[in-house]
Amino acid sequence: MLVTGMFRWLIGSVELEAVGGFPERFVSLMGGEGLTAQSLYPTEIGLHAAVRPGIYRRLRPIARKSGMRIRIVGKKGFPFLVQRYHRRTGILIGMIALSAMLMFLQLFVWRIEINGCETLDPQLVMEKLDDLGIQTGTFVPSIDAWHSERQMLLQMPQLSWIAINILGSTIEVNVRERVMPPVTIDRNTAANVISSGVGVIREIEVYHGQPLVQVGEAVWEGRLLVAGIYESNLHTIVSYARAKVIAQVEDSLTVTIPLQQTLERATGKTVKRYHLQLGDTALTLNPWTKLPQNAWISRQTVLDRWKLPDWFWLPKLVVDVYEQWEPVQITYTVQQAKKEAIEQLERQEQSYFGEAGYLERSLNGKVENGAYHLTAQYQCLRDVAQTQEVLLDQPQ
Repeated sequence: MLVTGMFRWLIGSVELEAVGGFPERFVSLMGGEGLTAQSLYPTEIGLHAAVRPGIYRRLRPIARKSGMRIRIVGKKGFPFLVQRYHRRTGILIGMIALSAMLMFLQLFVWRIEINGCETLDPQLVMEKLDDLGIQTGTFVPSIDAWHSERQMLLQMPQLSWIAINILGSTIEVNVRERVMPPVTIDRNTAANVISSGVGVIREIEVYHGQPLVQVGEAVWEGRLLVAGIYESNLHTIVSYARAKVIAQVEDSLTVTIPLQQTLERATGKTVKRYHLQLGDTALTLNPWTKLPQNAWISRQTVLDRWKLPDWFWLPKLVVDVYEQWEPVQITYTVQQAKKEAIEQLERQEQSYFGEAGYLERSLNGKVENGAYHLTAQYQCLRDVAQTQEVLLDQPQ
């Protein structure tokens, strides 16, 4: 794709429209003369085609025979650039130098795309590729894609398939994650189910073993809930007990808000510093710019794709925005601290309880040592079943 695109750009192309007459006869006569088009497709008024500059003149007799009229709608490529700037030698030399530089840049990797990761972290794939020498700035001809694919499968058991495609200066990595087999349970090993917390049982489902508790009973940490070794019909049964035991348990969360706080506030002063990103190296374009003190930085990619053919890939133009902040002393009232504490508590609840939520909540707040302390007591449902293996060879 890269070589073909460069070749077409170097020899140039003429885009034309053919209207009226008989398009089928026009295409048939082109084939009879051994003429080819880079792109040929029908339009509402006739045909659209892109041909080499030398072919365009030979199409006029064919158009007359098929009763069609052709006209040029665009010219692309190096010959037309030379024709346009032939009186401006400096611009022409600069364009040739730029083209040479761009073609040279295509010999290096400037972007790596990871596709197909569902549960696997793409950053982990990037780190493994980096260990194999595939990273931004790598010389493209030095990459052995087949060998790298084999090494990635050996080093990452999470993958069942990987394909490394070299598309110009872009490396496209497509992966498929392996479906890991479930953990096998040794049926010859005995295990009990014990309680991992304190509460009252609300629901119990026993998959293997003999239940020793019922709904409504109180449990405590370490209490035996389901036995893996038990008597049945005068026989001793040894099993790997498994169960789900939902109990109503107590829990708590605490949030502390200092009444005196130092916060950062933006002054409105910003400074921008521009960089040309070449792989892992950044070239600062305005190093003389003085940066403000106590500034926060945010990085933005201004331009990483220039208006050039698809087979060109240029370095990124990046801007760092420095925004000045200043410390400000804030004093909270008790009501303000309580409101802030409740907001933080609700965010903690979402991450701590998840979708299960809780049954009841009671809040208790107090001011102590210059801070507002908010404590929440919860009644919630939780699976307290915990598997504990039994050593059969241990003396009883």
